[in-house]
Formats: sequence, C-alpha cells, structure tokens
Amino acid sequence: MSTKTRNLPQVRSDLVIRMTGDNEYVVKCPSEGTFFKFGAEEHFLLTSLDGQRAASEICEAYQQRFHDPLSEADLRDFVKVVRTQRLVKRKRSESTPSSTTDSSSDSTDETAKKWQFPGKGSLLFYRLPLCRPDRFFSWLEPKIRWVWSAGFLVTTLSLIIAAIVVLIDQRQVMVSSVPAAVGWNTLFVVWGMICLATCIHECGHGLTCKHFGGEVPDAGLLLMFFMPCFYCNVSDAWLIREKSRRLWITLAGAYADLCVWAFAVFVWRVTVPETLVHHVAFVLFSVCGTRSLLNLNPFLKLDGYYLLSDFLEIPNLRASANTYWMAHVRWLLWGAERPQPEPRGRILIIYGIFVWVTAIVFLDFLLFGMLDLFDGKSLWLGWLMVLLLMSYGTKRVFKGFFASEFAMMIRSRYRRTFIWCGLVLTIPMLLIFVPWNRTAKGQFVVRPATRVEVHSEVEGFLYKIHVEEGDVIVSGDVIAELKSPALESQIIRKKAEIQEVTATLARLRVGPRPQLVAEQREKARRAEVWLQHANDELARAKITLEQELLRLNLEIEQQKHEQSFVQASLVRSQKLYEQGAMAGEQYRAERMKAMVVDAKLQQAQSRYDSRKMQGVRAAEAELTRRQHELAAAKAEQALLEAGTRTEDIQAELAKLTRLEAELEFLKAEQTKLKIASPVSGVVATQHMQEKYGQLVLKGGLVCIVENIENARIEITVPEEDVAGLEVGQHVQMKARSLPFELVEARVEKIAPTIAAPEVIGQQPTPTTNTFTVYCGVDNPDGELKTGMTGFARISRDETALGSLLINKVLKYVRTEFWW
Repeated sequence: MSTKTRNLPQVRSDLVIRMTGDNEYVVKCPSEGTFFKFGAEEHFLLTSLDGQRAASEICEAYQQRFHDPLSEADLRDFVKVVRTQRLVKRKRSESTPSSTTDSSSDSTDETAKKWQFPGKGSLLFYRLPLCRPDRFFSWLEPKIRWVWSAGFLVTTLSLIIAAIVVLIDQRQVMVSSVPAAVGWNTLFVVWGMICLATCIHECGHGLTCKHFGGEVPDAGLLLMFFMPCFYCNVSDAWLIREKSRRLWITLAGAYADLCVWAFAVFVWRVTVPETLVHHVAFVLFSVCGTRSLLNLNPFLKLDGYYLLSDFLEIPNLRASANTYWMAHVRWLLWGAERPQPEPRGRILIIYGIFVWVTAIVFLDFLLFGMLDLFDGKSLWLGWLMVLLLMSYGTKRVFKGFFASEFAMMIRSRYRRTFIWCGLVLTIPMLLIFVPWNRTAKGQFVVRPATRVEVHSEVEGFLYKIHVEEGDVIVSGDVIAELKSPALESQIIRKKAEIQEVTATLARLRVGPRPQLVAEQREKARRAEVWLQHANDELARAKITLEQELLRLNLEIEQQKHEQSFVQASLVRSQKLYEQGAMAGEQYRAERMKAMVVDAKLQQAQSRYDSRKMQGVRAAEAELTRRQHELAAAKAEQALLEAGTRTEDIQAELAKLTRLEAELEFLKAEQTKLKIASPVSGVVATQHMQEKYGQLVLKGGLVCIVENIENARIEITVPEEDVAGLEVGQHVQMKARSLPFELVEARVEKIAPTIAAPEVIGQQPTPTTNTFTVYCGVDNPDGELKTGMTGFARISRDETALGSLLINKVLKYVRTEFWW
C-alpha cells in the first residue's frame, strides 16, 4: 500500500448520516454530541474515506461523479478539516498509551475526558448534564401519543384562545392581585412553579423529538446569564428531514407552557380568592406567561431563535447575521471591502442589528443592576464584577467590530483617517473649551457638632438629679443617680447562694459519715439473710407443690374409678329400663349420677392443671425481689465506701465560681447607678427636675448633651444637583436670623442615601428627593444656635459644556426611559 493511501484516515463507524434536503446531509457524531451540515460533494468525500482507497482514486471518483476536477491538495485540506472536526478515526500516534493496541478506535481520548469538567458552554451560557431521559421518553411516548393528534391541537388552541379572552376580561383583577402575590412568603411557591413549568416545557421538547424518531441523549441544568434553568438536548432534530417536524419539536416546549398557562388561568378564575389553590394558579400562569414571552423572543438564543432559524432555513442564524452585519459596519466605518451579497442578506442585516442592539441594552441592564446591587454594601466588589462582565460582554458584543480594518484604515486609507480624526478632535475640542461654572443650592439647618444621648445602663428609679437644662458640664460629671431595689435583692440572693454552695462543697470534701456506712453494711447483711430465707421458702414451696399435685392426682384416680363404676351401673340400668324392669325416674337418676361424676372428674383435672401451672411462682418472684434488694444494697454500700466523687467537687467549684462572677457583675452594675456624662457640653433636655422618681428602663434616655462650640451644618441639596459634589468644595451660607453675616465653610461629607422630606423653618416640605451635605463651622461665640435655618450655595468646580450636556442627557434618559 502506498504512503498516500496510508495517510488518508478512515471515517468513524459511529457517525450517523442523514439526508435532510436536496443535496444536503447532516452528520452526527454521537460521542462528541456535535452536528455538521454537508453538501453532496462533502458527503461524497467523507464517505469515500474508507482507509483503503488512495487519494488519486478518490479524486478520480469525484471527477466521474460531479464532472469537476479535484486536486489531491484540496482533498488533503478537506481531510484536515474533518480531522479537526473529529469525524475520522485517530492515528496510532495520536492515541493515548492505553489505546495503542487498537489503532482503529473510534472513541476520543478517554484519559482527557476523565479530567474534563462535566459541563460545557461559556460563562453566560453554561450547560451541565444531569440525566439521560431517552429510555424514559421511549416508555412514555407510546402511552400519550394522542397528544400529537389534530383533535388535541384544536382543543388546546381553543382553550388558549378562551384563556386569553378570560384574562383580558379580568385584567383589572389580575393587576390588583400582583402586590399580594409578590413577597417572601411566595418565594418558594414561585420557585416550585418555575421548576414544574420548566420540567413540563423540556419534556414537551424531548417527547416530541422522540415522537418524530429522534433521540434525547441528555438533560440537565442550564446556567444562562447566571440564572438557573433546565434544558433537554433535542439536537437529533437536525437529522429529521421534514422541516415542519423540526419546527414542531422547537415549538413543543413553548406550546406546553401555553397549555399549562391556559389551565392555570381557568383554575385561577373559578377558585375562591385568598385560597392556596387560587394563589398557586396565579403564580403558575404568571410564571408560564412570562416564560412564554421570553422563550419566543427571537433575539435570545431560546426556542424563538431556533424557530426563526429553522423557518428561514439559515443554520447558525445568529453567528451568520453577526458576521454579515459586522462586515457592513467595517465597510461603512473603516472603509473595508464591501461584503459580497448574500441570498438573504437583508434578513441577516436586520436580524444582526436587532441582536446587537438587544445585547448592548441587556448588558447595560446587567451592569447597572450589578452596581445597584452592591452599592453602599460592597461597592468595590460591584465594580470588580462590573469590570469582569464588561471585559467579557464587550468582547462578545463588539466581536468583529474592528478586526484588522481599523488598523488598515490608519495605514492606507488616509482620507478616511483624516475625516475620522477631524470628527474625533473637533467636536470634543468645542465641548471641552467652553467652560461652565456650576453651583448647588439648598436649605440648611444648624446641628451641634457633638450630640450625645445619655442612656441608663441599668434599670432603676431616678432619686437624685444634679443638672438642669442649659448647664455646662464636663466629661465625667454625675448627671443623676438611680435606685434599684431589684438589683440590691439580686446581690443579697447571690451572696446566700454562695454560702449554700460553700457549705455543700465542704460536706462533699468531708465525705459520708461512718455511721451511714455501717448502717448500709448492716442493711446489705440483712438483705443476704432475707435472700437465704427466700431460698428456703422456695424449697419448701416446691415440696408443698409436689404433695398437692400427688393429692390431686389421687383425687383424679378416685373420680375415674367412680366414673367407671357409675358407667357400668348406667349400662345395667339402661338394659333393665329397656326390658321394663326399671322405672323411668330411677333410670334418669342413674344418668344424672353419671353426669355428676363426670363433672367432678373434670373439676379435679382442672384443679390439678391449674396448680401445676401456678407452681412456685410467688416464691420465685420473692426470691428475685430479694436478690435485687441485695444487689442495690451492696451497690449503695460500694458508693458510700468509695467516698465523694472528684467530679461532684469540681461541679460545685464551678458553680461557686459562676456565682462569684455573677456577684461581681451585679456589683459592677450597682456602680452604674450613678449616670455620668461621657462628653463635655451643655445639657439640652428640658425639665430635668421633673423626672424625679421616674422609672428608667435599661437603655432608657436620661438626657441629651450637646457641644455647640463647633456647629455642624446640614444642607439639603436636590437630587439632580448632587452630581459633581465633592468633599472640600467651598460653601457660603446665610442664616435667616443673621441676614447680614456670611458664613463660609467646606464640604466635609455627602450623605450616601436620600434624606427624608421635612419642614425646614417656615419653608414648605420639598417635593423632590434631596441629599444631605455636611459642613463644620467654628462657633465659639454661640451665634449659631441649634435648629437655625437658612440658605446655602455650594461652589462646584468649573466644568466643560460638553460634560454638562452629556450629564443632563444621561440623567434625563436614565430617569424617563430605560436606564
């Protein structure tokens, strides 16, 4: 055999090849789970690779079949492609060491597969197989074959249309039910309904594929855009020749969702509101309706996309449209070569534009949603996630946007490069060099720099108050004193408990008394004597039993003899009676005598059996009881002789330590009855002396101490003016009570959340959301009082007009539209 012949591989024997159209073939590789669409020429070349024919023979057969020459170089290129696609058997040199004995193995590298993670896909679209449902579907499909009948289709379509009519008629009720259905208590119900609807959806795909002759190799978990879903692999639909059947396989899942949706709508409509069935039906038809809208969206890679792809008969519609659309983008923007017209080029361009815009909008939703999710809690983690998603999502969305054409335009297309440079530089320069001074205005209120609420650390009654409103105090001054009878009672009780535990501990260390040990020994000796008496009693009971059984046995023998005599007498009497020699009354007396004798015999036998069964149980029970008493007495004697356990002493020591710690804690709590000021300042609580005798709970407010030497200004800025505010910016303020004095300060802090609307002075409550900006002002003379209000102006840095316009546009668009 020539070298060329040996270099040509052999096609794998496990491939499934089906003709799906005129000169169109689909090749399935079962071990890889991949599908390829070949034309007549590629199909001929693939099936010609039998491992025996030389390249020249295949080229000659190709020319005879298609009347078109084929070079050996082109054949080698084709072989290289199918080898890459793993459609031919591997060479011996490519096999693993364990497979060198079989050079014609069709399987892939099992060693490599052993360490491969059991899933496949990208970060945003990941599949994890969990089961092989083909056998189950093969069993179930014949039993429900009526589902694919015309009658079932007409019936379900009628129900779906009727459900739509019902839902339109009850739209107000449905909308009003949404707030009650959304909550934490419905979370598990929603997830359960999602899982149930998804299982029915995927079973619809799998069973329809099985009905039309396909296989369902696997099903499992699908992670799509980080959302858990299920999937059912119905790729065998590519092997089905009829286009309508392929469309039905794709549509089966969504149609199953619509059937479940219609059923849930009717159940929701006929059941009583606020019942469990009504609530579950509402959640179910909401889940199925939402799923159907998403599933039939042709711009997501779900059932709607595959339906459109099969209907248009454009395989890999998304990839083809993206490639064709990006080629036109490069032609329009960078001056690349104009793409060659495609048979359905307009459809590809339109679909590519919509998919591209949808991907950008969805990526924007995802990114801003991630920022909102982590805002204020773990902002750095949110930015990290955003950067990762940006790097991954932008790469996929803008794949093919530049290619090498942008660099080619810079190197060779100077006119277009000059135009782009002019556009890129001129417009930003105009926007950059037009300055604009921005200010943020708002109302302010004066707060103390330090405001401390003094709380009681213990519970008690106020019986001494040392300060009044307006008194100046320093840190550590006593404000008030409490009295707590409950605390004093607890201290006395803990001391008594410590004395009790100390006495118990002393008793345990001394151990049991000698008299108690001697008494226990005597008790054990008496138990032994009583046990011996019980043994003697048992022996006498056995003798008595033998004598009683002997007496009863003799009584039985006596009754038997009497019975024999009476029976013989009865026989003679019967003969005499029959001969008329005996009166009837006398004969009946003889019969009665015989019956009495029989009854006495039975009674004697019963007494014998009863006494034998009774035996000496009472004596044996008494013996057992005395044995237990002896064992218990000896065990207790052993415990007393062993003395006190070390563990008991340790337990009492631990209890003593705990009680002493509790006592120390109570004493420490007693020292907290004197309430001292933690800071220096002025008492700001009114009518302090009127609190005398009041009960103050633990954590209750006693008074408020404020430091007004350093005032703190809180400025409420409207939400639309917050952008651009930074710490350190200059602030000018005028208080209403001091109209001729200008107070200047610097921004120290900006609140991260929206301030609650409130009335400031005599001004009306603001109708827009506001943020709070904080400033610090020295107030040694005390002119600024707590609660003063006024007007403040924050001077922000000058910014370019372009930046200002962009911020305003973005602010408006994000507020009024999608973002």
